[in-house]
Amino acid sequence: MKKFQVLLLQLVIAVIPVVSLLFRWNKLPETLPMHWDLNNEVDRFGSKYELLIFSIVITVISLGVSLLMLNIDKLDPKRSFSPTSILPKKFSWTMVIFITLLNVGIIQESIGYQSGEPGILGGKFIGLALTLLFAVTGNFMNNLKPNYFIGIRTPWNLENAENWRLTHHLASKLWFYGGLAGLLAVVVLPSSFSVIIILIVAIPLALIPFWYSYRVFSKGH
Repeated sequence: MKKFQVLLLQLVIAVIPVVSLLFRWNKLPETLPMHWDLNNEVDRFGSKYELLIFSIVITVISLGVSLLMLNIDKLDPKRSFSPTSILPKKFSWTMVIFITLLNVGIIQESIGYQSGEPGILGGKFIGLALTLLFAVTGNFMNNLKPNYFIGIRTPWNLENAENWRLTHHLASKLWFYGGLAGLLAVVVLPSSFSVIIILIVAIPLALIPFWYSYRVFSKGH
């Protein structure tokens, strides 16, 4: 499938939340929840137009990320990806689907609060989405070549291919199994623990590969 066809199909998927919101527009109240605190309690309300603009912005961001991934072969100075590379397409699909699901969740949570229907963001949705994203991204990492856009980019591994390989070999396992462990924890534990689980998982996933890359550099590899 050509890049234009991929982007067009992703556009159709990405606008689903906006279209669904417009279909229900006349039935929506003028004021809707716009922000929740760590206890999943609403701490700010806004107009339904603000929700629409927010949803459109998220849609544009998802398509922007996809456009970047699909053209990384032209933008990356290292030229690590060829025009036919499949990995950037996988990353673009992952991000578009993830951001679109997040968009749907935010809209449903906001509308469901006013109607009395249970929302899907309630504690667990973001935790499930993020931990699953970690696992999927980790599954791709081991095949990444040095580049300036995707992966664990440190000053040491960007200048050394072996450092990059070792760092991403570790990060691939760490993100995949860490994501799955976090996903299981979010499913099993109460919703109130979701934010804590995300932090417990995300901080090591960010810091350990960075530290390991420096360790490889300091050892002279």
